Amino acid sequence: MLHMPAPRVSEADIEMVLDALVGAGWVGRDILARRLGISIRTLRRIAEYSGGRILSAPGSPGYRSNDTSATKGDILRTADQHFSQAKRHQKRGLEILKRMHTRLPDFP
Repeated sequence: MLHMPAPRVSEADIEMVLDALVGAGWVGRDILARRLGISIRTLRRIAEYSGGRILSAPGSPGYRSNDTSATKGDILRTADQHFSQAKRHQKRGLEILKRMHTRLPDFP
């Protein structure tokens, strides 16, 4: 598989997404990416590096501004989705290491 470098994120990128979210509530990723002329991957990266200013998580209805329109419920649900995902990823990582030690017992 070809590894592609992660898109760079600037403050201007974050502001561009936040401007598109003002007064919009939740906006689906395809709609928002198309509206901004960016890839979904770039949109995801911008949200990731927004310092919590742009809400999005697996299972969420899209993207929403944490600066202007997110409710307390939106914020708490989004944070909980990220914590749950982190727990699943940590569990999977441990399972992978356990399997390695079973299969390769001499591995340090």
